[in-house]
This record gives sequence, C-alpha cells and structure tokens, in this order.
Amino acid sequence: MGLPPSRDLPPPTPGEGSCGVCGHPMPIGAARCTMCGAPPLRQRAVSEVFRCLVCSAEISPSARSCPTCGTDFSGKSEEAELRVRCPVCAAEGDLSQERCRVCASPFFVAPGDRGPPPPAEVRCRHCGAAASEDDLTCRSCTRSLWDLSEEEWGRTVGDALQTAGIEIDLSGEDAWIDNSSARALLATAREALGRHEYAAALRTARACGDLARGTRVQARIYQDSYLGAVNRLQAAREGGSSVDGCETLLRLAVAARSEGGWKDAVRMAIQSRLCAEEAEARHRGARPSA
Repeated sequence: MGLPPSRDLPPPTPGEGSCGVCGHPMPIGAARCTMCGAPPLRQRAVSEVFRCLVCSAEISPSARSCPTCGTDFSGKSEEAELRVRCPVCAAEGDLSQERCRVCASPFFVAPGDRGPPPPAEVRCRHCGAAASEDDLTCRSCTRSLWDLSEEEWGRTVGDALQTAGIEIDLSGEDAWIDNSSARALLATAREALGRHEYAAALRTARACGDLARGTRVQARIYQDSYLGAVNRLQAAREGGSSVDGCETLLRLAVAARSEGGWKDAVRMAIQSRLCAEEAEARHRGARPSA
C-alpha cells in the first residue's frame, strides 16, 4: 500500500483548477480529486450567464445576493433547520449544535492555530482560597492542592496523551485533513509533562484530542454536504431545472471553506442542495400533464 499524498498542497498549474473539498490541484476535466476523491464543480463556459433563482436577473457567479431583487443567496434558514450527520457515530444533528448530542464530538473548531488553553481557577480544598490549577500548593495555607502522587499524575496525563495521539492518527487516514495545529498541541503537552507541569500537560493533551477530532469531524461534515449538493445539482440540471442560483451557493461554500469558514461552508452547501431540490419541485410542477 502506497503512502498517502502529502498535505502540502502545490499551487495549481495552467490547465488545473482546485478541488472544492480539500483544495488540492485538480486537472480540468478530471472526474475525481486524487487527494480526497470528490467530484469537481461543473466547469462553466466563458460565455455562460448566471441568473437569480428568484427573478432571473443576470448575476455574478460570486454574488452573495441578487442586485435586482435582493435575494440573499447565503440563505435565511435557521441553523436548527439545516441537518447534518455526525461522522463519528452517525447521529443526526443540526448546525445550531456545537457538539454531537450522542457522542459529544465537536462539530466545528475555530479557524487558525490553537495554543495551550489557559489554567482554570480552582479552590483550595483546605482553606477555600482561590488558586490556579497549575499550582501544586495553595499560596494561602501552603498545603497541597491535589491528592494525586507524581506517579498517578503521570498515568493520568499519559492516558490523555495516548487518546490525543489516537485522534490525530485517525485524521491521518485522510491525507487531505490538516491536523498540524493538533500535532503542535500534542508536542506542547509532552513538553509540559517533561517539566512535571502535570495540570498544564493534562489540559493541553485533552484540548489536543478535542481539536484533532473536531478538525476531522468538520472536514467530513463539509465533504458530505458538498457531495450531496453536487449530486443534487447534477440531477436537477439533467432533469431540465434551472439551478444557477443554487450553483452560486455551492461556489460560495467552496470559497468559505478555502478561507477556513467551515461552518459557513457547510451551511451554504446544504442550502445549495435544498435549493436544487426546490428547483426540481418547481420544474415538475410547471410541466404540462401528459
């Protein structure tokens, strides 16, 4: 079995576009992305005109709203109405949730690098004074804040580091999912453990596992939403439906994904699919009965 493709994406060359899911360069006319397997967005003819799905006015392919009738292509649906499926446990959820209600996997994570989380405030169990969880002893009464021995701390942190490593390895099965931020957190947690900063190592290892899982989950939720939209758009177009505005939504979803806006990307991809379904329903209703 060969090695997975590198996550370092080369820039597209002439005659190439980029994948709408993972951003990997993709030759024009290719049926699938060699990195993640996603089909491409439909290639538009230079002379092709996009029209608003409401008033049929000509619009830019990148327009977020119709300049004629004001229709908002990013959609007005409530997030609770936009359904997703957790890729970890397959439970149904919606975009208003921060986590899966069944397995507690985070659906989305904030874009950009993640540093170690700050220490929480705790109370000394002896005198009740406020303290940082990074302190080993209370600054007021000088007694120990924790019941754990160094050996017990080591086992607890070791288990958290192992869990975080497993989450990162699971993401490694999909070479297109970038988990570099989680890997950096894992290294930070190991360094803290080496300095015997057990509380810092523990919370950083837990944050690392959460970040690795969230990064994987949000990428797969987007991938499912994109594929659903592409397939529905193709079916609607082949059936004779006008889906220009719906396709614009999917292009906006791809743009949001490339900027790290995963939740916005999922929202617009789902709305693109729903838009295509509505266009199909309108087209069927407009047909004269046989």
